Amino acid sequence: MPPPHAQERNRKACDKCHQQKLSCKKMGGGDECERCHRLKRPCTSSPPAAEPAQQHDDSAQPEGARRRRRPEKT
Repeated sequence: MPPPHAQERNRKACDKCHQQKLSCKKMGGGDECERCHRLKRPCTSSPPAAEPAQQHDDSAQPEGARRRRRPEKT
């Protein structure tokens, strides 16, 4: 369960800049970024996506289950 403050947190980049993978520069002390202001679009920020799933550790599996080799061509 995430800490209580994490649920209230939004991304640093607005949704549009995040979608386009662009730098999001907020204007002055406001909530609107330069790009959204220039394009006359609403500047909204959503909470970050859920934490990525943890990768499993292959060392906990039996030796034969880790990786299979392709049969050699003869």
